[in-house]
Amino acid sequence: MMSRNMGVAIASGLGLAFVGYCVYFDKKRRSHPDFKKNLLERRRKQQLEKENASSVNYPDLTDEAAVQKFLMTEIAIGEQMMAMGDIQNGVEHVANAVAVSAHKENFLSILRTTLPDPIFKMLVERLPEVSRKIYNIHKQRQSSSPQFKFKTTSIQDEPVATEPKIVEIPTDNLAIDDLLD
Repeated sequence: MMSRNMGVAIASGLGLAFVGYCVYFDKKRRSHPDFKKNLLERRRKQQLEKENASSVNYPDLTDEAAVQKFLMTEIAIGEQMMAMGDIQNGVEHVANAVAVSAHKENFLSILRTTLPDPIFKMLVERLPEVSRKIYNIHKQRQSSSPQFKFKTTSIQDEPVATEPKIVEIPTDNLAIDDLLD
């Protein structure tokens, strides 16, 4: 009976010593002058790594070929991920494709018939955020690219007309006349 109590006492003592050790070193770690700065830097680095890992290289929305290639790639990746069971990431890729599509309504109606309702609902819920992200990236690219400004001059000699002006065009200047002869 004595050995059982002694075992419990030793286990309790070791547990208490371990907890004391943890509390002591946690206090020492937190009292370090650079603790908060290091913690914020580590969290910022983790956030950047997370963003870079999940970041998609969105196309230039003014380049139709790049948008089409991106659309097809994202659909293929989304289908593969959903087939493997990774529904969340698959929906993310399909949402990227829908967001850059020029014909969103038609595309969504096709997806409505092909995707199960819960997955389609996830897609529709995800679309506003993805669209906003793509719009912000496009806007940022436009602001960082060189802008061309044209100098405009106003012609003050001619009065500003409020009514349409009818101008007679000579028939010999019309290109359609050559086709009719």
